[in-house]
Amino acid sequence: MAVRCGCQVVPKAQWHKQRFSFEGRSFYRTKIMQLFHNPIGFRKGIEKLRQEIGIKEYRFAESNMVLLKDGLFSGKLMIEIIKPRFFDPSIYTFDKTTLHSFVTEEPFDTLQEETARFRKRLDAQVNSIDNIYFWQTTCPECANIQGYQTVIFFEESES
Repeated sequence: MAVRCGCQVVPKAQWHKQRFSFEGRSFYRTKIMQLFHNPIGFRKGIEKLRQEIGIKEYRFAESNMVLLKDGLFSGKLMIEIIKPRFFDPSIYTFDKTTLHSFVTEEPFDTLQEETARFRKRLDAQVNSIDNIYFWQTTCPECANIQGYQTVIFFEESES
């Protein structure tokens, strides 16, 4: 793990081709601009979120997980926190949906082909996909040292 930014390398076997439930896990979120699924201002967005979380005195979860909810022109940047006792519209808490994960070592700006390939595999197994989330475990600065690693989560539709 790089001390400077909190990047981490996760064991591929633990995350690749797995099914998860994030039920009850809460994320503080904000909108982020995207251009054809590529985030604009990712690093600044994370810094902004961390500041807001500190001001509101929320506690970060131990996982250090930062998710990007995919979108064509805008998405959501989300940092996991310990759920507070009161309502905040900036907090999203997962329900009982199933998340299917895949790990890739491709650079983030080339993930659309990888994502389409993984999604095609899932289409034969599940009814439909509601959302796609990216967990970039290495930032661009650390990728030069330890390589890229992204976990892609596909949220299965409940119906």
